[in-house]
Amino acid sequence: MVFSSNLFLFFFLPLVLAAYYLCPARFRPHLLTVFGLFFYGWSNPLFVFLMLFTTSVDYIAGVMMAQGVPGAATSDTVYPALPAVGERTPAQKAALFISISCNLGLLGFFKYFNFGIEAMQQLAGAFGMTALAQGPVLHVALPLGISFYTFQSMSYTIDVYRGHVAALKNFPLFISYVTMFPQLVAGPIIRFRDVNDQILRRTHTMEKFTRGIAFFSIGLAKKVILGNPCGRIADTCFDAASLSTLEAWTGMLAYSLQIYFDFSGYSDMAVGLGLMIGFILPKNFNSPYRSLGVTDFWRRWHITLSTWLRLPLRHARWQPQRPGAHLCESLPRHAARRPVAWSELEFHHLGRGAWPVAGRGAFLLAAHDVAAALGTHHGPHLHRREPAVGSFPRHHARIDRPLLRLPVPHGE
Repeated sequence: MVFSSNLFLFFFLPLVLAAYYLCPARFRPHLLTVFGLFFYGWSNPLFVFLMLFTTSVDYIAGVMMAQGVPGAATSDTVYPALPAVGERTPAQKAALFISISCNLGLLGFFKYFNFGIEAMQQLAGAFGMTALAQGPVLHVALPLGISFYTFQSMSYTIDVYRGHVAALKNFPLFISYVTMFPQLVAGPIIRFRDVNDQILRRTHTMEKFTRGIAFFSIGLAKKVILGNPCGRIADTCFDAASLSTLEAWTGMLAYSLQIYFDFSGYSDMAVGLGLMIGFILPKNFNSPYRSLGVTDFWRRWHITLSTWLRLPLRHARWQPQRPGAHLCESLPRHAARRPVAWSELEFHHLGRGAWPVAGRGAFLLAAHDVAAALGTHHGPHLHRREPAVGSFPRHHARIDRPLLRLPVPHGE
């Protein structure tokens, strides 16, 4: 089920909003969980069990970390938080190891099992082992959005381990965070500490709801009016037997605009849907095609993923002159050496043999002009009124500014 489908727009979304606002507040996490699981399982219900398994592992890991923490249990919803500074017990380290191993193991299996099998068959064919190269093999279906909910769920155990948040006692609260349908399959990736206060308590205002409608409408227009036509142009060019120079550049320009308007549109719709149910989600794009280099492009494209990757398990030293060193110190070496796909969407498109950054000199200006003419190229700016100011990083959106305006200066 996608946000732009008639099923979502005219049946699922009205049903969710009506049930959410008619439901008592204490049952809303359960309601969001049910609708989130239904939304995710629409394409393949079996993938729901995989999500429930990884979510349960991370919840149990958080409880294991919180056991034995000194301090009185002053809340019915959370355990006492671990101290931000101090040595962790072997049980707490083991809980974190189990969580990360389980999440990354499943993610790596579903992402790269087919790739590994194909590589082995090609290698066997190169050495003349025809029977092995052409024999039947198992092919694994890639669960939709597995990267998003895996990183999101794993951020919970990391934040609990580092003492940034307290572990939740209430499992429905935690699973409602993982299965939140607005960002479940296309992002943005939300770290638990960024929405911890909103999960426990948040406000619902008419201002939030109406601005949510505005953001959702802008994202829907990006996807349907701009992204889909650009995709049809790109498909026509890529499927052609031969292309002229002009046609090749046209296809590349259409493709670059397609992935931007598709992914940016979905992110805007997620922000809007979150506002409709009281959540303030971070923005995910900041004029990526106006970037001055690959590093700047990475900071502007899929902001929440790059922010998540800058969250190390230990305090790696940041070196401004060597930005890649921070990532390499924070992740295992084999992961740091392998390019990370921006999302399920880019992973699919990269398989077509096109690279979004290729040929920047020809199409970046055109992309900027198109987006500037629409007034949407810089994405939504929201203000975090709740929880406390300072909980979100600087790149997060603000709500006290106009819906559409130029990016905030760096020094603000």
